[in-house]
Amino acid sequence: MHTFLRALSLMTNHTIAPAAGAAGIPPLADFRVNYRLSSISPVVVLGITRALDVLLIAILGAGMFRLYVEHVSLALSMPYLVVSAAVGMGVAALFQAAGLYSIPMLRSPVGQLSRLGLCWTSAFALLVVAVFFLKAGPAFSRVWLLAWFVAGAVSLVSFRTGLAHVLRHWIKDG
Repeated sequence: MHTFLRALSLMTNHTIAPAAGAAGIPPLADFRVNYRLSSISPVVVLGITRALDVLLIAILGAGMFRLYVEHVSLALSMPYLVVSAAVGMGVAALFQAAGLYSIPMLRSPVGQLSRLGLCWTSAFALLVVAVFFLKAGPAFSRVWLLAWFVAGAVSLVSFRTGLAHVLRHWIKDG
């Protein structure tokens, strides 16, 4: 074991370490210190962003319900929770259709504001139309819808602005 540690220390003290894959060194044998593999995959960043969008919207809907409506019975609260989750997934689908899940779009918060606002407003317009045609108006609080709409718009803009800042920092650092 001591021989292995000595060999490892000699390898890491070497000032010029070839890149993994270069000069016949397989990636698993690359013992460079302070070496980071390639950055996070764009697919992973987009998937995490999509999941966070859904969670943010669903949690906001449930949170606004908890703050304003707060029915005691689970049966009365279930429609609010289902609608919160459904709107979260629907908004993610609208964001995808509007092209909001691409790295260049995520990097520019100003460039995505109009599409973001259009998708968020469209989702709520569809929700209001569905509530109207399903005659479920008395089941849902209008104050809850308005509070969720405003809080969601502010939260989405804040989240996307923060994400753009983080992405620009990651890209600058490599």
